[in-house]
Amino acid sequence: MRFTSLLLVGGVALGGFSPLALSADIELMTSSERAQLNKVKAQHAYESRYEALNLRLSEHSSRVWEYVSKQTDYNDLQMYLQNKILSVDLSENEAEAINDLKKVINAKNQLEQELSGYSNLEEEYKTIKDQFTQLEDEKTVYNSEKRALLDSVVSRVKSEIAHGSIKGEFSGTTQCLKNQSITSCLSSRQPQIQSAIINDQLFLDNSSVFEAYDVINASLDLTGQLRYQVRYEASPMFSKDIYYQLNEKFGFETIEIRLSSNVEAEWYVDGRMVGQGRSVKVDVTDGSHGILATYQGHSQSSVEEVSKPVTLRYNLNNADQIAPDAIKNTLPVHNSNIETPERFSRVEDQVVNKGGRELVKKGLKQGDSAYILLFVDDKSPLMSDWSSSVSLCEREQLGRLARLEEYISLVEGGEYDFLFKYNFNTLDYRTMTLTHDGSISKTSSQGITLCLSE
Repeated sequence: MRFTSLLLVGGVALGGFSPLALSADIELMTSSERAQLNKVKAQHAYESRYEALNLRLSEHSSRVWEYVSKQTDYNDLQMYLQNKILSVDLSENEAEAINDLKKVINAKNQLEQELSGYSNLEEEYKTIKDQFTQLEDEKTVYNSEKRALLDSVVSRVKSEIAHGSIKGEFSGTTQCLKNQSITSCLSSRQPQIQSAIINDQLFLDNSSVFEAYDVINASLDLTGQLRYQVRYEASPMFSKDIYYQLNEKFGFETIEIRLSSNVEAEWYVDGRMVGQGRSVKVDVTDGSHGILATYQGHSQSSVEEVSKPVTLRYNLNNADQIAPDAIKNTLPVHNSNIETPERFSRVEDQVVNKGGRELVKKGLKQGDSAYILLFVDDKSPLMSDWSSSVSLCEREQLGRLARLEEYISLVEGGEYDFLFKYNFNTLDYRTMTLTHDGSISKTSSQGITLCLSE
């Protein structure tokens, strides 16, 4: 170790090593190599194609959900029709009974016709999957071209390491012992200074040999803080860190990303399903990826340039609403704490029997329309599934289950708006609920039974 300039001065102490390195005789990537890599990337730009395929997959997922929903409605309508035929009474009002049957049959035929429009779902999905596969095959070619260039860069770096050395200057600060001289302090701290140089220099590791190590400037203040500047030359080594950094620059690094949603979404990355839930973790390579979140026919997608671990959030705000024709209304905000008021004085309470249980029948009127709402006691409406509500209205000869439009018309009048705190069964849309944003949505929970007297 040679000392070029030593100076004892007063000054402000700085804590720990504060290095400044000026070196690099070997480049990790030359400007020519970077230009070649950018050219390869430009020849294989996937963003727009991923966007188009994501859109097609999103539309397909929506059609699948529509099909499942319509098929469920069709099956329920078919069962309802069978029960209706078995229980119809032609002795009282033959024309009205036949007219009701015709309406149900027409609705069933309409659904059957609509379902025929989904006959190509399997073929459609196969086409989309094949296009994603084709894109992945092209990415394989793209990665092969990048791999060939990476191998060339690695060979060049190894050759320069074998025939060269790393020269540079390194500046920093360190703390000396009390009453220790500059020379003594520099000598005792030399291993730590060399270790700091190695940690700062990509092409050096612990097996590197320092061929030259000269202190060109040093100063010691009154608190024992030593500032130094050294000039060095050391033998370079090809380490795993060099290979890791090159892999990162070429996009071969595997990166963990988290996909998050507000619903139990199905997740697709580059057309491949990678998980289901509100949050999933996925390992992807550096670069562009098409990401799709889908839930009950609703979806959100994007093409993301991934270069580091990240959390990507997809909010499917309308995921629980009716698809494809969601019904939105300006309605009172749902409040489950509202007490059920006594607003049924216009029609006398009557009692019906259901499976040995006494039920209270409450009458509601709106214009010329009369409705019956079933309660288990004076203040608690009967909650049941959709099929039970349909059967109950018919079996107890209370009319038919109210349709969604009729229910809304009754409740929006203001007198019965408290009913919006309950889920409600409807003849045409099954069980519905009012969300906090004032939208009406399907639900799998039980609902109240509101019969329309006919």
